[in-house]
Amino acid sequence: MSINKILTELENKPYLDDLKREYEMMFCPIDAVEQLVEFIDLYWKKGHALVISRELLDWMHLDKVNNRYNYVIARHREKNEIHAILGFVPTSHFDPYIQHPRMWPSMWKKRDDIKVKGLGIGLYHFLVKNIDIESMFMSGLSQVALDFYKSWDFTTGEFSHFVLLNEEVREYKLIDGHTSFRPSPATVSDGYSSIQLCPQSDFETLDPTFFTLIPKHKSKAYYINRFYRHPIYTYNAYVAKSQGRTNAVLFVRECNYEGANALRIVDFIGDLQALIGNSGNLQKLLSERSAEYIDFLHVGLDKHLLEKAGFIDKSKTNFIVPNYFEPFYLKNIGLDYSFKSIYKNEQEAFFKADGDQDRPNLL
Repeated sequence: MSINKILTELENKPYLDDLKREYEMMFCPIDAVEQLVEFIDLYWKKGHALVISRELLDWMHLDKVNNRYNYVIARHREKNEIHAILGFVPTSHFDPYIQHPRMWPSMWKKRDDIKVKGLGIGLYHFLVKNIDIESMFMSGLSQVALDFYKSWDFTTGEFSHFVLLNEEVREYKLIDGHTSFRPSPATVSDGYSSIQLCPQSDFETLDPTFFTLIPKHKSKAYYINRFYRHPIYTYNAYVAKSQGRTNAVLFVRECNYEGANALRIVDFIGDLQALIGNSGNLQKLLSERSAEYIDFLHVGLDKHLLEKAGFIDKSKTNFIVPNYFEPFYLKNIGLDYSFKSIYKNEQEAFFKADGDQDRPNLL
């Protein structure tokens, strides 16, 4: 099977050939970055983080190997203007040695004043024709985008949102609708487990057998470059150990609003059972970080195991737990996703930091 069969729905569309006469589809060259930034500022969001910070844009999208930006652009041949863009981030962007990268399309936008049939779809057609793609994942979708992906036979759904409340807090500032919550007696760990901060030097020297748990589209270098070397955000990695053995690593980012703190698990490697034995240690971590809660957005993990570890399935409660902190919204806003692979039974395990959802919005 050709890898480019991932989007057979885009084959043999006559209007795609018509586009070539009017538009030049290309990966964004280095010398067009100012045009790209101007497009984002004017037609996506004024003052967007990728507009303000060239460092962030380069970290996330500059392909130094191919000397281009990871955006497909549609440039009008006569006017020399960009009329549509499609950003993307392959997991190999953070480690070029990954053999089976997953593609994360991100910013997909055409100018609202341009009424050309298939212009946005043409960006995807160019992408899959020029890069071999095994699987694609995206999250935080508009309804229009979601409808497109459904028509292209993507699996779609909504992230599960689990939250572990700090049992010591009596007045929560970041969540609402929790008046029925009654803290359980102080949670304890099993006595053989621990949660420990894991600096990069320790992560690099973890037992090699642990890294066999990493999915094929990521790698040890991926996690180092994606989290330890982020140019703006500070991520902390924590190892969950049992009997002295590392069973899981949690990548966590702290979010703040008006002096209140929350911890967010944005990626995870390993065995969820490790969290069960560490329930008390997670409470200790919340106390040490003065955080009201720790939450975990995911797709594909065992919900029963998370509940045994003390997490609450938000969908079973009247809790309002924010997903957005930049700016802060005290609302339950679901996080939609879509996924497609050329392989049957491809693993569907996704986290908040997959794609571009855990990206700075305010600088």
